[in-house]
Amino acid sequence: MNPNIFKNINLFQYVTFESVAAYLDKCQKKQLQVGDILLSPQKYNQNIYILITGKLRIHLNSIDTQPLNVIDIGECVGEMSIIDSLEPSAYVIAEQHSVVLELNQQTLWEMIDGSHTIAKNLLYILSCRVRHGHGVISDGIEVQKKLQHDAMVDGLTGLYNRRWFNEMFKRQFKRCQTDNIALSVILLDIDYFKKVNDQFGHPIGDLVLIKISELLQRCLRSCDTLARFGGEEFIITLPETALPESLIVAERIRVTVSELSIQDNAQEALPTVTVSLGVAQLAEGDNKQSLIKKADDALYQAKDLGRNRVERYRKV
Repeated sequence: MNPNIFKNINLFQYVTFESVAAYLDKCQKKQLQVGDILLSPQKYNQNIYILITGKLRIHLNSIDTQPLNVIDIGECVGEMSIIDSLEPSAYVIAEQHSVVLELNQQTLWEMIDGSHTIAKNLLYILSCRVRHGHGVISDGIEVQKKLQHDAMVDGLTGLYNRRWFNEMFKRQFKRCQTDNIALSVILLDIDYFKKVNDQFGHPIGDLVLIKISELLQRCLRSCDTLARFGGEEFIITLPETALPESLIVAERIRVTVSELSIQDNAQEALPTVTVSLGVAQLAEGDNKQSLIKKADDALYQAKDLGRNRVERYRKV
């Protein structure tokens, strides 16, 4: 073996070439073409492979997944399956035309028995593998958290979305119904929102949604819930709040929105934005769908009566 190659092999750091030359003479060199599979979870492995030239990549579960890691010259693969006598935990594939030094299990143990330095090097290699694995797991958890967050939060306004609301409302409704706690629902719709988009463009329409979302959050208590229900529609739940108090909250929101000054990018004030609101309170015999339907009926009544107003549900 070329001494320059030998000194770059992690397993042989601080080891003299002469002390392992006899062992290396027993090793075979293996040629790999691009795409060749060196290790596979489906095939038992009895060798450790040291990369002499080229590059290898590691895939978990399937060769079609994104590479978990890349193996460069001087690094080794296969050490885990030799130590635990199990199948490899991942696929190792040649990314380039590569040459590996094939060191069988018996030879490796003989080298370790004869050199504490090689044993220490192998422990270091294994610790790096474990540390990298922990990093991958940690990154995966963070990605999962972000995906879960993105699935529950409206990307434009930062409010929870309808999917989150549906899950939350199941629990809230059951608790209020079981414990006989007052619960009111407000459905809110921005008046003539399509005209805002048509006249000023969707970026201004998005700005209106953002500003109203911020205002709504300021108008509510920490125990209240707010979500973007779809388009220009928002839903609010008020636990421990009966209809009279809910109507006061809804009217306060209506007035505050009508007083809101929104400016475009040129710092020019937009026309006044108003909202219509429908309010309903949980009653005996209601389920989740019927309570929201009551608030929706009240909202449509507010629209039919001219918009920019609050209406409570009235049984027809």
